[in-house]
Amino acid sequence: MLLQAELSAWAEDPDFGGSGSSGNTRGGGTRGNCPALDPSLKPLTALIPKLKAGQATGKAIETVSARPTIWIYVPYTAPTAKRITFILKTESGEKVYQLGLPVPTRSGIVSITVPNEQPPLEVGKSYQWKYLISCSSNGDAPEEVIAQIKRVSLDPALQKQLAAAKSPLEQSRYYTKAGVWYETLTVLGNALKQKPNDPVLRKEWSTLMNYTTVNLGDFAAQPFLP
Repeated sequence: MLLQAELSAWAEDPDFGGSGSSGNTRGGGTRGNCPALDPSLKPLTALIPKLKAGQATGKAIETVSARPTIWIYVPYTAPTAKRITFILKTESGEKVYQLGLPVPTRSGIVSITVPNEQPPLEVGKSYQWKYLISCSSNGDAPEEVIAQIKRVSLDPALQKQLAAAKSPLEQSRYYTKAGVWYETLTVLGNALKQKPNDPVLRKEWSTLMNYTTVNLGDFAAQPFLP
C-alpha cells in the first residue's frame, strides 16, 4: 500500500482525460438571457478537466458510480436568475432524468447527485448532461453548460485500495491515481464541505484544481453552496 506522501508524488500530472464535452463547458455570459456578469465573477462552468490550446482530445471523463455527482460553478443568483434545470440524456439524446433546482442566493460551487430512484448509468456507456440557468420568467434562451460523462467498471485493485483507505483524502488520491475524475472530485469536495477550514483538505483541493491536466485553478477558492 502506498504511503500518502507517495500518492501525490506523480512524475506527471494525473491523466483524467480530455474535456469530456460535446458542447460548452463554460457559459458564454452573453448568449443567454442572463445579464453580463460582474468582472469579479467567473462564467458558469462545469467542473471537469479543461483542455488547453493545442491539446488533443483525450479519453472521456469517467465515473465509476451508477448515480454520479456533478459539480458546477454558478455565478448567477436570485433574484436575477429565475429558473435552473438539470438534464441527463443518453448519448443518442434520449432524456434519462430532469430536475428543477433552487436558485442560489450567492455565487459558488454546487453539486447535483442523480437520485436513487433513477435508473443507474450503464457501464461502458456515455451520457450527456446539461445545466441550464434562465434569467427570464418564461425560461427562454437559458445560459447553459453541456458535458459528457462515461461510466466505467471499478477496477478490482482500486476497489481494494479504496476499502483499505483510512480517510476520504486517501480515497480521493487513489481515484486521482486511477484517473477517475468524478469520484476524485466528489470524495474530496464532500470532505471539504464538511470541514471547510481543514488546511490539509483545502490544500489538496487547490492542488487538484491547479493540475495542468485539470486547469481549473480559477475555481480553487470558490465557496461550496448547500
